[in-house]
Amino acid sequence: MASGVPHDRALATQVDEVVARARGRVLILGSIDAGADDLGPAVTKVVRLVDPDRDERTIAGCFDTVISVGALSAIGDLAGFLAGLVPHVHRDGVLVFCEPTVISDAVVDHPPHDITGTLWAGDWSVIECRRFRVGRGRRAQEYCWGRARLTRFVGPRRR
Repeated sequence: MASGVPHDRALATQVDEVVARARGRVLILGSIDAGADDLGPAVTKVVRLVDPDRDERTIAGCFDTVISVGALSAIGDLAGFLAGLVPHVHRDGVLVFCEPTVISDAVVDHPPHDITGTLWAGDWSVIECRRFRVGRGRRAQEYCWGRARLTRFVGPRRR
């Protein structure tokens, strides 16, 4: 389970599904308590980027899977980070994520991100997305679980 993420059975199930999608060379963003053995036999290498907001320049290599559980929502310049990640993701690679949709200002020092909107605005296509709540009542935290892949255009983009 990722640190900083509330422990809840529904959330743990979604995180397990994110981790189960890992294949090949894996880049883990943030703190997920999973080693290569936990990720399954389809994983050949695991690299961790514990503090993506500060350590993004240390990314080396090309990855088949990028995993984020709560890390994308804590990055100050998410659009810039995602753009910088593009050269490090294999052309058939995927980004799998489980992120809170809104984070209080007490947790991060930047406005909340629209994770899927930021992905779509960059070089990523969201190919699967589910929203769910953790907890009950009005204070239930909303999360989104999903997968995105790189969008490769041949020629100029249409506007």
